[in-house]
Amino acid sequence: MATDGGGHEGDPVPKAVTSLRRGVARAAFASGAVEMVTRALTVVLSIAVARALEPREVGLLGVGVIVVGILSVVTACAETAGVIGRSGGTDPQYAWTSVVLRGVVTGGLLALTPLFLPAVVHLLAGKEPSSAELMGLVHVLLWQLVLDLAATYPRVLLQRRLSLTPLAGASLVQIIAHVGLSLMLLRLGYGAMGVATSTLVAGGLSGALLWSRLLASPGPRWDGRIMAGLWKQTATSTVRVFVGSFVGYLNGRVDNILVAGVLGPAAMSFYGMAWSASRIPAWILHQALGLVLVPTLARVRSDAERMEQVILESLRHAYLLMAPACALLFVTADSLVVTVLGMKWLPVVPVLQVMSVTVLVGPVVIASNGLLVATDRGHLTSLATGAQLVTLVLTVGPLAAWWGILGAALGDLVAAAVLTATLIALCRRSEPGVNCWTVSSALLPVVAALCAGSLAFSLSTELPPGLMKLAVQVGVSLAGYGASIWLLGGRARLLEMIEVMRDVTRRPAVPTAVSPGAEQ
Repeated sequence: MATDGGGHEGDPVPKAVTSLRRGVARAAFASGAVEMVTRALTVVLSIAVARALEPREVGLLGVGVIVVGILSVVTACAETAGVIGRSGGTDPQYAWTSVVLRGVVTGGLLALTPLFLPAVVHLLAGKEPSSAELMGLVHVLLWQLVLDLAATYPRVLLQRRLSLTPLAGASLVQIIAHVGLSLMLLRLGYGAMGVATSTLVAGGLSGALLWSRLLASPGPRWDGRIMAGLWKQTATSTVRVFVGSFVGYLNGRVDNILVAGVLGPAAMSFYGMAWSASRIPAWILHQALGLVLVPTLARVRSDAERMEQVILESLRHAYLLMAPACALLFVTADSLVVTVLGMKWLPVVPVLQVMSVTVLVGPVVIASNGLLVATDRGHLTSLATGAQLVTLVLTVGPLAAWWGILGAALGDLVAAAVLTATLIALCRRSEPGVNCWTVSSALLPVVAALCAGSLAFSLSTELPPGLMKLAVQVGVSLAGYGASIWLLGGRARLLEMIEVMRDVTRRPAVPTAVSPGAEQ
């Protein structure tokens, strides 16, 4: 008999499935909502920074964030390894192991910083005054690695117990504190250093909230008796997660560099603007699914049927939301660009339309990557991201030279297809019992989105790009999508999605019915 999140074989299956589904869905809903707020506040902060600082200062701040971000990605692998471990240790033991391993990696990077940082700063900043400013920003931002280390224990323990909503709440508090304090410090004239300082204050506040939530929760919170095998297992998983994730992190920046090298910085600004705008739906979805899929799949990874059910439900709901967002982005591209950015940014439109198709693979990429990481095969994702990297290098540069930024966008589309196909092949080979990689999850929403998008496009052809056309396109697209889903036989799926939304926003009637590992 299948077990629930707590692993007790005698528990009733329907009760366990309902409890797990409710906790996961509530966490995904909360995390997605937090990500939408985060993206909105990030836009506000970007505008404020651009107005308050000189372009050179904005660039230096961005470079500093990227440098420390790369180091943070390296140290975070130990946290993921602690979340997915499932062989012989208690939750507190895994959390403590993650802290120690992350501490070793963090200490090693900080010790090596004086050796490589000056050369990196000189390469990225160039002139001496800029190098000095960038060095100061990086030295401040490096404290974020220490704050992340301090928050690792509660983050791992809460994720292993599927108590995921507190993580979303801490993220919300962090972004609100970061944006609010940054705006205040910018107004007071503290410049880029003020923004860097607000990053640390917000990170410390988020960590404190997680610790308070952990200390207030029931259950064991500390177990320092760790077997040697647990250290070895977690260290091995850390290496695998790093191998699988680091190239993927770089892939999101390689194409921008290639476009800049072939077409120049102006073309890269158009390409980069389209890239960032098109990825907003995918980022929101990744935050909603990424937070819950790995710990959930890791919890039920001994049961292929349960893993298949989790992934299928995730893909069905994800495409029900993702397909209309992509269609809306495609149809409204010209009006959106003119309304938000102005006429001078019109070259972004065709690139944005191509990329709105590219991001449709997002749900499959997120689900397949989550499956590999949760089953301790995260290192295999490096094969997929490596194939994507090679495809980007081989296609983006030549296509950009032939067809400009539109050619580069087509190269990005081809690379995304290669990434998706490779991930699906890896999942099928690694977990042959999980049979969920079919087009059925996406077919109905995509067809409905195409119908709604075509209708919105045809009804607004006479209107000039602008706010009025944007409003008409949005209204027709959303209404048409709902009607198309209904008429194409997706009524049950639509009602299921509505019921999920209602369920995750409703307080549980009997909290004691939820297993100790489920979401509060």
